[in-house]
Amino acid sequence: MPFRAWLHTIVSVGIMLLAIGLWAGVVAKMYFKVAAPAVAQLSPSAAQAAASLRQLFRGTLILSFILVLLVLAVGIAATWRERLRHKAERAERKRVPYVDAWKLAGERMEAPEELEEE
Repeated sequence: MPFRAWLHTIVSVGIMLLAIGLWAGVVAKMYFKVAAPAVAQLSPSAAQAAASLRQLFRGTLILSFILVLLVLAVGIAATWRERLRHKAERAERKRVPYVDAWKLAGERMEAPEELEEE
């Protein structure tokens, strides 16, 4: 079945997107708390910590996006490979003429001498 790889790709990318979406939903709440203007007014060190935390979140989301694209690309390549293999197998099949195996076996068989005398 050539579309089995495509099905696995869709399922794996869907699970990854679901996990990343759940993670991003949790992180978004923290991200907006850190990005609030009140945090920047506290102290320079708090503003620097907030900026580094924002960079961490952004970097993690970019890495997640790259991983999803990588899994999608590998899945598409696997699907393409399966499809080409499936087409090659179909092209090699040829109809062969009907052969009566029992008839051929009877012609090749040597009858015992006892039966030939009768």
